[in-house]
Amino acid sequence: LSWNGSGAVEIVVWGDYQAESSRVLDDIVRELLQSEPRAKYAFRHFPIDGSCNGGVEKFKNKYPGSCSMAKVVEAVDILCGNAARWKVHDVFMSGQGDLSMGSLARVAATLCQKDAQTIVSVANSQEVEQRVLIDIRAKNRVWRRSVPVLVVDGRLVPRWELEGTTGR
Repeated sequence: LSWNGSGAVEIVVWGDYQAESSRVLDDIVRELLQSEPRAKYAFRHFPIDGSCNGGVEKFKNKYPGSCSMAKVVEAVDILCGNAARWKVHDVFMSGQGDLSMGSLARVAATLCQKDAQTIVSVANSQEVEQRVLIDIRAKNRVWRRSVPVLVVDGRLVPRWELEGTTGR
């Protein structure tokens, strides 16, 4: 896992870069990290996109391009390390227009200092495919019903957003 922060309390979120609820939870966790040095955060991929995740047929909303986003983030992690991965994560969480692999790789290339073609090549590798699949399978072992999924120190938080609790 690639962590943001170095605390002992582990916060793990499985999400999709295009799902608004994933963005909301990511914002909440990132705000928490600013004030809570005892925590660290890992964002794991659960793209609601049938091109890499066969288990999404029952999801009401699907997000074509999410598999490419997850693969580019993993490619950046391999090529440029954890800090660059989180920079790309932040940009992808803010929304992207063109979700083609080439376009996403060009965005990542500006943050990773590698050329887009190298990023695409690594993103399409078996290693990256395995990384994304590991995240998908791990999420399904924790909670099958929805996205995002929040786990704090190994414990599932099934209702992280209750009316009036997030201020949103």
